[in-house]
Amino acid sequence: MDENAIIIRPLTEMKEFRACHTVQAKTWGLKDMEEVIPDHQLFTAHRNGGLVVGAFHGGEMIGFSYGFVGLNHQNKPIFCSHILAVLPQYRGMGLGYKMKLAQREGVLTKGIDIINWTFDPLEAANAKLNFTKLGGISTTYYINHYGEMLDELNRGLPSDRLLVEWHINTNRVKDIIGGKDIKMPGEAFKVLELIPGTNGPEPLIREFKAEKAVLLDIPVGFQKLKKDNKDLALKWRLALRNALCHYFDRGYYINCLNNITDKKATYILVKGGQLS
Repeated sequence: MDENAIIIRPLTEMKEFRACHTVQAKTWGLKDMEEVIPDHQLFTAHRNGGLVVGAFHGGEMIGFSYGFVGLNHQNKPIFCSHILAVLPQYRGMGLGYKMKLAQREGVLTKGIDIINWTFDPLEAANAKLNFTKLGGISTTYYINHYGEMLDELNRGLPSDRLLVEWHINTNRVKDIIGGKDIKMPGEAFKVLELIPGTNGPEPLIREFKAEKAVLLDIPVGFQKLKKDNKDLALKWRLALRNALCHYFDRGYYINCLNNITDKKATYILVKGGQLS
């Protein structure tokens, strides 16, 4: 497919907001259309400071992102990016990245310089986008954030989430989306390591040392792991939860995702310094 044929732009017409129903259902395998965010909610957000960006190919919507203006814990205006959906057959083409950049441009025109969103910390592809390609950071872990979820991608495990903070007007973010690599720490201690096991990749947790930088492995292909061995997937959920909560409570933050292969990737956490 010619990627130049894909158009990314804000949605404006009611029929476009209605098309988001189908994209949501196909992205998350939803059987009940009552579970999608309705068109009238998306349209109302659009008319009142929100932003819905669509990706189109040949006139068909193949993805969209949706967010709205909110307040953080310090009552500072932020933009809450709630959904980013891409049809399965169009994944791996960088559409999420392109829609995020379009969202950034739209939010900057509103005078807002922070966008946040949540995601499953065991989804390596999303982590790579959020931290390594966009330059987001995270200091917040939500345990079972949404409770029990029934869609195909999330069913069967606690819905733990990381809160990503994207400081969209900083030099750090400008450098990263401009192609500059994130500076890696010189020395780091691996706290959570992926080791081969008879039933799949096993998490090995070492002592929680207070080093300047720490490394946490995660498996790549978490959905397949969850399908093949749900007990092992839960083991990873709890191991990563324990490690991230421990270090977040002690002033560390996720700086990026590194060492990405077809089997594993590694979170890099650092302490102190400039978060944005």
